[in-house]
Amino acid sequence: MYYTIGHTYLDDAVSKDKVPLFLGYLVIGGCLGVEAWLLALLPRTLPGTRRRGLRELRQAATRGGVRAVQELATTLRPAHHTGLRGLVGGLGRLARNKVYVLVVVNQAFFWFAFIGYITFKPKFLEHQFKMSAARANQYIAAAAMAATLAGWLMTGATLSLLRPRSRTVLIFMACLSLTNGILHLSMVNVSCEREVIHGMDTVLQEGGVPASRPHNASTSLDGEVTLRQCVAGCGCPPKFSPVCVEGRDTFYSACHAGCSSVTSPFTSSNTTTTTTTANTAAKKQHLSASPSAASSPLSVSPSAVDGYCSHECPAFYMYLALTVLTKMTLAASRVPVNIMLFRCVEPRDKDLGLGVFNSVLALAAFIPAPLVFGWAIDAACRLWEESCGGRGSCWLYDIDAFRKILHGIPASLMALCLLTELLLIFFHKSIHLYGPPEGTSKAQ
Repeated sequence: MYYTIGHTYLDDAVSKDKVPLFLGYLVIGGCLGVEAWLLALLPRTLPGTRRRGLRELRQAATRGGVRAVQELATTLRPAHHTGLRGLVGGLGRLARNKVYVLVVVNQAFFWFAFIGYITFKPKFLEHQFKMSAARANQYIAAAAMAATLAGWLMTGATLSLLRPRSRTVLIFMACLSLTNGILHLSMVNVSCEREVIHGMDTVLQEGGVPASRPHNASTSLDGEVTLRQCVAGCGCPPKFSPVCVEGRDTFYSACHAGCSSVTSPFTSSNTTTTTTTANTAAKKQHLSASPSAASSPLSVSPSAVDGYCSHECPAFYMYLALTVLTKMTLAASRVPVNIMLFRCVEPRDKDLGLGVFNSVLALAAFIPAPLVFGWAIDAACRLWEESCGGRGSCWLYDIDAFRKILHGIPASLMALCLLTELLLIFFHKSIHLYGPPEGTSKAQ
């Protein structure tokens, strides 16, 4: 469950007959009603569990008489954690359960990495591959969903049909965590060719030019007028609005490119959108990307369109393949963990154990993960928006640092998941994935 703190936006201009309230009252409400009816048909105790409980009661009566039956019934009966004493007793049993504690810690590490990664992945795709999040999801979402479903089905079918031992399952989980960490580290090396944004160095140096150096730079070594000198008197706004000039050069803005109008790619060819009226010397003289790096000469009257120049990046398909493998390994490793969570606690503590588990995930993963990832990714920002006298959103990232942070943190957390799974291997004898063995009733 996710909650947004803030005011709900209500559009008064929308007529009442166009408000899609039926989606909530009819479609969603009807689906929830059908689901609730199906859940209400389930018995309070499954037949297999009832038969196993009766069999264990008979065995306890044969071995130890009335006292053994009473002790066994206490563990089988769901505990009503009423009052402080009942709550403290249940929490104490959970805290002493080493398997339960390790499973909760494992899941906290996993969900911290997963939530943080998927929160900032669309922004990474936009900056790395120069495509919108919607377009990137057209390629990644379908493949990732299919991979996730395949991971769940394969692991679930294997556990149901083959019923491997707990030790084997734990080793399999450790191998998946190791594989997932390696895949994230591999994504660090998947990148596109760095695109030169003409005018970026000029803007970045505006706020930190050494005092010994004049604001208007001299001409470059080959005699061409530098971009800073060219736009010095244009009054170009600092807003980052990239334009593509003649299909090959990306400039910081239309003003830095020397354009007075920009053709929007979403309009007809004879429609232009005015962005700046500055007439700069760039229309008449060749520009260089910076005093130290010369760019290709532009024509006398270059044409520009909004957005980055379109460049093919073959590395995107490699990133897509690694994403599919990552999703599959993540999904496959979660099935046995979820089973283990319910099997490792006593029947009377399952409700409390599930509540504690969800509370820990909310406090240790769902809430802090976007904050920590956002704080770390902000360190990779090269250019910030200045809005209302304060810092706004990030306009441009150091994409290499962004890529290392976004994939390096999940890789580190997968290593911690691997550590908890290696510790769980030492307690494999007390983990019963398919129910308690014959003659026992109490989860250790």
